[in-house]
Amino acid sequence: MINGMGLVIGFVVIFVFYFLIFVCDGFTNGMILLFFGIGDFVLFLLICIFDYFCHQKLERDEILANYVASKFFSGGYFISRAFVAAYNSYCEKGKGCIKRPRILSLRHGIILWRFRCLLRRNALVMAAVIPTVLILAINIWDIIEYYAGTELITTEHMFAVVLTTVEIIYVVVLYLMSLSVFCTWRRSISDNGISDNDMSAIEDSYRFGDLFICRESFLIVSPAYLHIFNGEHFCSLKREGVWKLICLAKRIKYYQKTNRGGSYYASNEYRFRIDFVSTVKSTKDDHMGSGITTYGVELNQYQIKMLIDKYFGELKREMIYREEGSTRIIPRIGIKENRIIR
Repeated sequence: MINGMGLVIGFVVIFVFYFLIFVCDGFTNGMILLFFGIGDFVLFLLICIFDYFCHQKLERDEILANYVASKFFSGGYFISRAFVAAYNSYCEKGKGCIKRPRILSLRHGIILWRFRCLLRRNALVMAAVIPTVLILAINIWDIIEYYAGTELITTEHMFAVVLTTVEIIYVVVLYLMSLSVFCTWRRSISDNGISDNDMSAIEDSYRFGDLFICRESFLIVSPAYLHIFNGEHFCSLKREGVWKLICLAKRIKYYQKTNRGGSYYASNEYRFRIDFVSTVKSTKDDHMGSGITTYGVELNQYQIKMLIDKYFGELKREMIYREEGSTRIIPRIGIKENRIIR
């Protein structure tokens, strides 16, 4: 950080240096050097201004982070006056929870969710689908005539056919990857104390439970079951086995790399997560949380507050705050519901 005194001293040194050259070296050469000196002034000023605002932003964000950490550790974050006011406004808008029944069955719903996640993560690859399909549709009659033996196919037609075939194969592979999520869940439900006789009740709880969506994750809460999807894995567990909640607030600090190998603070983002600690012993590998009997899902802060108030107010709660750094070139844009209120 270049402080105010350093800024003044830098200006004085540069000004005196070029003024002496202007006096000693003659008017013409002095004016040329003075012109370059003004450029140095402007460049130095821009560097100082940029450094100042980066430092000020870091200080403001650190003050806010200290506030969040203290409130989380004391357990007073979700009951602070400012947060409660924002939460009430959030609830009045009807956000946070979807109560309408799901049209798709559990099997097709899980596959569709996973398929959507894969498409979003491979958006650049799939960006060629629409123009290629359009090319194929425009030239479909010429291709039909080619296979009928009445016309020669052109290079453009062949390119459209080949590229469309590759994309169809790619989509099929993504679908098969999505299908594996359901198969893994179906094999592992017995590890969570659920028998095959409960499948009808699980299906109903999935279709008619309250749905909470955040980014690629979702949580469905029903009177008897919880269904959790974290973007990659899906699990179901009985609510009667859940005895503790872990509420996690994580601050991600983004640093922008420079050409000389350094970095500077750019921005930060807050993410919230709720973990359900269950007494049902699981023999499968833990993909969902920090422990064998812990299953977690990322939600926004208001959805976590809603879950605590409506469904799990009587359970024991643990509040955790963490920080981590990231040097991603383009920081991930956080959701507006996770903006800190104080």
